[in-house]
Amino acid sequence: MKKKETKPAPKKTAVEPIEDVEFYQQKLEALRNDLMMTVKKKKEEAIPEAEVGDEGDVAMRSLARDLVFEQTDNEHRLLDEVEAALRRIEKKMYGICEGNGERISIARLKAIPYARYCINCQSRFERQ
Repeated sequence: MKKKETKPAPKKTAVEPIEDVEFYQQKLEALRNDLMMTVKKKKEEAIPEAEVGDEGDVAMRSLARDLVFEQTDNEHRLLDEVEAALRRIEKKMYGICEGNGERISIARLKAIPYARYCINCQSRFERQ
């Protein structure tokens, strides 16, 4: 019985990061600045001057303040994603999926410049 010869698997070449990262870097930096201004503004608005009112007024102000802090928390998470994308640009890893090491499509990066995963990995993670 002849033993089948197995060919070694072809070596994967490293995926090159995307070209024209300056465009995405500018877009990410503008988004970061907008988010930082929004967070600062919302925090200033969240702590209004003490007003006299009944218990209902106090409860409404408290509820509004909680809502602002929740929105600010979401913006902080987005800000973390943007800053992580800027670090990936510095490390020359921008545009490479963290899930499978493949290149993230340009269309996806244009829509979501801080994307960490290609569309296939992202949808797989969302189903879990």
